Amino acid sequence: MKKTDIQKHKELICNEIIHSINNIDIDNYSILIDAIKRKNRIFLSASGRCRLIMEAFCMRLNHLGIKSFVVGNIPCPSSHEGDLLISLSGSGTTKTILNIEDKALNQNLETFIITTNKSLKNKKNRKVLYINAPSRNSKLDNNMSYQLMGSLFEQCSFLFFEIIISLLSENVSREFIINNHENLE
Repeated sequence: MKKTDIQKHKELICNEIIHSINNIDIDNYSILIDAIKRKNRIFLSASGRCRLIMEAFCMRLNHLGIKSFVVGNIPCPSSHEGDLLISLSGSGTTKTILNIEDKALNQNLETFIITTNKSLKNKKNRKVLYINAPSRNSKLDNNMSYQLMGSLFEQCSFLFFEIIISLLSENVSREFIINNHENLE
């Protein structure tokens, strides 16, 4: 593999991520942070590679002392009114994710779904946060990704959640976070 090929791929991927992350509505950060701060517990839902991102986000929320669970994991309690569900689905049409959201809405949980799907609409207790991250298979805003399938959406979602964690952790002591970190490694 030529060094010029590697550099070209690095630049293409990084430029796509920067473009997409810079086009996330800045209000989405505040809206989600405010909801997280208001709720008793946070439930996270996704499938495939997006689920890995949600597991990482769940871990960081717990490091900050925010009780969080990934739906379907072994230690996942029942949800109750006053809890929050955050779902991640690039297509916004993943049936298992939408079924979980419907159950949460029936329990009067506030829900968020982060997606590339502009046709999804806010509804009672549900907010849609949009990430403009086209895939190689779909065209968004006259743009297509250089990367495979949903990679750009997944990368931008991870960074979106890392920014959320960074903002939430501003007033949390480093010692508190370290004390909440797993210590049996």
